[in-house]
Amino acid sequence: MPVETDSIILSAFLNACRANRNLELARMAENKLLELEGDNGGRYFQLASVYALGGKWDEMGRVMRMMRGKEVKKLAGCSWVQVGSGVHILLRVLDPTLKQRLYTVL
Repeated sequence: MPVETDSIILSAFLNACRANRNLELARMAENKLLELEGDNGGRYFQLASVYALGGKWDEMGRVMRMMRGKEVKKLAGCSWVQVGSGVHILLRVLDPTLKQRLYTVL
């Protein structure tokens, strides 16, 4: 069953490239992924991390410069957690006291 390549498939493929440190295949996926989601800052960070893990610092820098040149921003990640009957959105917590209170509740 043929499947049309979309950004989700390419993102999973890129994660496999990262896990296996296959920079050649990652480079092949880069153009198509950025063509599909060139405005998604997370994709640039994903690509940069593949190159950084492979020790290709020049490639990592190239991806980050490309991101800055296009003025793309990475959105903050979050987690959704259900506690009782309520759903809570968790963002990165820097305050250690608040972090400990959250861990106690969870």
